[in-house]
Amino acid sequence: MKKNIILIKIAGSVTAFFSVFHLSFYWLFDWKDKLSCLDTDTWAIFHAFNYGMNMMFILFALVSLFMTRKLLSESLGKVLLAFMSSIYLMRIVSEFVLWKCQQSTSLVIILLCLIPAVLYLLPLFSRYSKLKIKRDNYTKKNERMKIVKRITNGILLIAIGIMHTRFALSAEAFGKQFHEFSKSDFFKICGGLGELPVQAGHTNIEAFAAFWFFYFGILIIPLGVLVHSIEKNNRILPHAFTISYLIVVVIGCYMIPNSGMTFLMLPHGIYMLVSNYLKARKLKGSGL
Repeated sequence: MKKNIILIKIAGSVTAFFSVFHLSFYWLFDWKDKLSCLDTDTWAIFHAFNYGMNMMFILFALVSLFMTRKLLSESLGKVLLAFMSSIYLMRIVSEFVLWKCQQSTSLVIILLCLIPAVLYLLPLFSRYSKLKIKRDNYTKKNERMKIVKRITNGILLIAIGIMHTRFALSAEAFGKQFHEFSKSDFFKICGGLGELPVQAGHTNIEAFAAFWFFYFGILIIPLGVLVHSIEKNNRILPHAFTISYLIVVVIGCYMIPNSGMTFLMLPHGIYMLVSNYLKARKLKGSGL
C-alpha cells in the first residue's frame, strides 16, 4: 500500500511539472507570432485544447498528490490511474508518429512521459489492488443478492398485475373501449346480467372482454400483497396454493399459448413453486 502511494505521488509530481511546462508554451514557443498565420477559428480551437489539457494535468496532479488513497481504494480511482497512464503512453506514441522522433528533445520527452506512465500503471497490478478488487466484487455480489432476496413472489405478482392492467388500458388492447367508458364516468359500462345469455346483438361482447381483462390484472395485485406479506415474515406459502396457481396458469397457456400467461406467469409460477419448496425444506432441516 505505502509503495503504491509513493509511486503515485512521484507520478503526480511529474504531472505537476508537465502542467507548469504546458502553461509556459505560449511564451516558450512564441505562439503569439508563430500562430498568427492561423485563421481565428483554428487559433481559438488550438488554444482551447491547450488550456483544456493544462486543466486536466492540474487535476491529475492534485488527485495524485492529495487523494492518493482514494485512487487505490475506489473503482473510479483505478479507472483514473489507467486513463492517466494512457495519456502519457499516447504522448510517447505521438512522438514517434507525429514528430518521427527527430527532435533533439525527443529522448527526454519519451523518458519523462514513460516515468508517470509506468508509475500510474504499476499499482493496478499490485497484490493489494487485486485483493481490493476481489473484495469489492464480493461485496457488490452480496449487495445484489440482498436486493434479489427482497424481491418476493408477492412483488412479482404485483408487477404482473400492474403490467396486465396497464396493457388493458393501452391502445393495443382495450384503450378504445375504456375511452368510451370514460364518457359515462365508467358507470354502468354494460348491462351486466341483463345481457345474458350471450348473444350477438344482445350482449356487448367488447365491453365484457375489456372489463374482465382489466379486472383480472386488478385482482392479481391484492393476491400479490397477500403473498408478499406471508413471505416477508419468512413464512412458507401453502403448497396447495403454489400448485393450484401453476395449474391455472398452465391451462391459460394451453388455451392461449401466445400470451402473457406463457411469457410471464408460467416462468413465475414455476419459480414460485420451486423456490417455495426449497425454502420449506431448508426451514424443515433447520428445525424451524
